[in-house]
Amino acid sequence: MLLPCIGAIECSNHSEKTSSEVETIQINVHKVIKKYDVTEMLDTAFSVIPLETNRDCLIGKIDKLEIKNSCIYVTDDMSKSVYVFDMTGKFISKVNAYGKGLGEYLAITASTVTDSTIVIVDNLSYKQLE
Repeated sequence: MLLPCIGAIECSNHSEKTSSEVETIQINVHKVIKKYDVTEMLDTAFSVIPLETNRDCLIGKIDKLEIKNSCIYVTDDMSKSVYVFDMTGKFISKVNAYGKGLGEYLAITASTVTDSTIVIVDNLSYKQLE
C-alpha cells in the first residue's frame, strides 16, 4: 500500500520591508475638494453631487437616476423607494408605499418622472401608480 506524501515548499526569495523602507502618506481630510471638475478629461460635461444621507434616506442600490424640474430622482428597488433630492444633493422626500393595498406596490419594475408626477410600474401586482 502506497501513501501519498504531500510536502510544503517555502518560498525564500521574498523580502520583507522594514519600517524604515515604508513610506507613509498623510492626507488632510479637511482640505479634500468636495466638488470635482472632470470636464477637461471628457467630451461631456457633468458634475458630481454628493447626495445627503440620513435615517430616512439610505440608498441601497441606484436602479435609475433621473433629473427633472431641478430635482434628482433616484429609484432604489432594494428599499422599494424613489428618493427626491434638490440639485445640491439635499434630501427633499421619498415615495415609499410598499404593500398589497390600494396605492401600494410590491416592486418597482420601472419608474419615470413627468412634469408633476412620479410614475411607478409594479409588474408583480400588475399596477401602475402615480
